[in-house]
Formats: sequence, structure tokens, C-alpha cells
Amino acid sequence: MYQLSAVMAWCYNWCLTRAERMPRWQGYVIEILAALGLIAVAILAPNWVLFTYWVIVCSPVSVFGAAHHSVWKKRDEIWRDQQNQLQKTKSLIGRSK
Repeated sequence: MYQLSAVMAWCYNWCLTRAERMPRWQGYVIEILAALGLIAVAILAPNWVLFTYWVIVCSPVSVFGAAHHSVWKKRDEIWRDQQNQLQKTKSLIGRSK
């Protein structure tokens, strides 16, 4: 059980480092392509291929999606804080004139 959690943590950290380097749209493209592939496999392929695709492709993509979401949530929060501080500074400068 420890080995499984160690591998999962390593996988998440690897996805997190990749997600930090890429723009937001690339992460969305990866997730959308995986979803479209799942739909295509669900319609066209037998059940065992669907299950294999789900385990091999969709599981890692969902881990990557979670890492990508957390990175961009943090970046959006930083940007929002910077904008709030800029507005406060502008209002203080405006009052001092």
C-alpha cells in the first residue's frame, strides 16, 4: 500500500511540474482530447478496449487535470491579489492629489 501511494505522489508531482510550465489552453486541449478519445472508444470499440483506455489514458489525464487546475487556481489568486493591491494604490494616489 505504501508503494502505491508513493507512486501516486510521484505521478502527481511530475504532472504538477509539467502543468506549471505550460499555458492554460494546452492543459485544456489535453483534457478535451482525452474526453473525445473516450467518447470515440466508447462508441466504436468493445468494452475491454474501453476499460483499457480508461485505465491507461483517462486516469493519468485526470491526475494531470487536477494538477493543472491547482496551478492555475493559484496563479489566478496571485493575479487577483495583485489587481486588488493596484486598485488600492491607485485610489491612494488619487486621494493624495
